[in-house]
Amino acid sequence: MLHSLKKFFKSKMVATNYDTYNNEVAGLTAPNLHSGIRYEISRAIFPFLQLSSVGSYDKKQKSHQYFATVSSNRSIFQFSTDNSRNYQFKSSFVIGPLVNKVHSIISSKKEVFNQIESIYNSKFYNIGLKLISPAYEASNLIYVINYWRSLGHLCFGAEAVGFKNELGISFSTRYENEDSVYCFNLQRFNLITVSFYKKIMKKLEIGAEVKKSQEYFSTAAGVRLRNFKNDIKCTIDQRLNMNTSWNEKLSENISIDFTCGYDFEDFDYGIGISYES
Repeated sequence: MLHSLKKFFKSKMVATNYDTYNNEVAGLTAPNLHSGIRYEISRAIFPFLQLSSVGSYDKKQKSHQYFATVSSNRSIFQFSTDNSRNYQFKSSFVIGPLVNKVHSIISSKKEVFNQIESIYNSKFYNIGLKLISPAYEASNLIYVINYWRSLGHLCFGAEAVGFKNELGISFSTRYENEDSVYCFNLQRFNLITVSFYKKIMKKLEIGAEVKKSQEYFSTAAGVRLRNFKNDIKCTIDQRLNMNTSWNEKLSENISIDFTCGYDFEDFDYGIGISYES
């Protein structure tokens, strides 16, 4: 018995943090939909510089985004703009054990959003700190600090969010084995989230998530089938909204995708093509 407990809690390098503890389930249950026609073109001008253009066309609107990305071994910087004259800057760079991220948005209405994040990574734990200046009330900062610890198959952590005179505390746990992940989250002692993920064989994945509070209840489930060329995902929620996305890699540089969603009232679909060189 004692040997089994030692094996269960044997120190293991932490591979997630508080923000990514349930990434497997989130990637399955969140539909990635677009309507109309979408294209994405990316071209490497230099080994360190990539230019991209993303556009979409549907009955309601047309949108275009343009990206310039500069990268190196330990850093990446990206500047983007769109046809509505919104400007965005993102960066991520590593200094020793610290991973630092900066995200800034200037909207067409001259509203400014800023977020600075630093994550300290140790072998068996990490600590994250965020400072957020929201566009709607820039004079009041939002402070976020979280801690995430690995104990073998079990990971756990806590997060505190401060805004004005309010303080919210959340807790999360994650248990994983070779092909399954179980997650639990308690947010501000109000919202409970339970999720499950399982990999069946090498190509098939399933997942489900339940969220419950006094005023809110939701469920979502997803299944994913993928290999080196295809990626097919289907999701459904408590309202029986059904979504499907299919992506196929035609060549090393070209891929196409098809998405559709049905909620017993409307049927939306989209077709996309991506080219990268």
